[in-house]
Amino acid sequence: MTTDALITQIAPAPAALRGGLAPVTDAEPVFRPALGNPASGPERHRIPGGTFAAAGVPDPWDAFDALDEGLALHDRPGRQIFANTALHRLAEAADGLQRAPGGAVLPSDANALRLLQRALAAAAAGTPMEVAVPRRSGAPPYLVRCTPVPGRSGWTVLRVADSAARRAPSESFLRGAFGLTQAEAGLAVGLCRGRSLAEFAAERGISIHTVRTQLRALLGKTRTERQADLVGLLSGLSF
Repeated sequence: MTTDALITQIAPAPAALRGGLAPVTDAEPVFRPALGNPASGPERHRIPGGTFAAAGVPDPWDAFDALDEGLALHDRPGRQIFANTALHRLAEAADGLQRAPGGAVLPSDANALRLLQRALAAAAAGTPMEVAVPRRSGAPPYLVRCTPVPGRSGWTVLRVADSAARRAPSESFLRGAFGLTQAEAGLAVGLCRGRSLAEFAAERGISIHTVRTQLRALLGKTRTERQADLVGLLSGLSF
């Protein structure tokens, strides 16, 4: 099941919870703190007015917590009612994200927070929007994408991608999917993890000429034209 499908399941129908949602006026900000601390215990399952189980809605929180991707769910008034374990780990690293009073995971940079508020408002209105969140360490920024929840007007999902933590599909998967040799698959994984051709050659104790020959074979078998296209394709296959 895809993440979007899970989100559709988890976002309750407004009629089921209408009595539990706090009223909100147009003057109130679209972003409001989470209720309680979603990081641990039963509070992680709470929503305004009760629990998803009490509303008769499937409760696939464990599936969200199994994701490596940081993810949060915002209800119609803009409250962050759930943040998965991966997102809380990013907050604990204190490298651009923090856990605010009330439990919501937010950017620690004031300008990034303002941009996130706008992105959440846009997503609540049906338009996806992305925000770059700077990191104190100087590492590449987090990419935060806010998107509407399918079938749930005003609900939004926030996803955080850490470009510094590149993942790669396994060598065995690549050999089976694209007919790569073991050497070609090893190079593909190395490129996905940010290695340059020279670094990979040095690590494997082979010549740069050999690595370039393997790269040409990789491009042909994956039907990509450039190294950047190859890395983009293969990184999208990791999970």
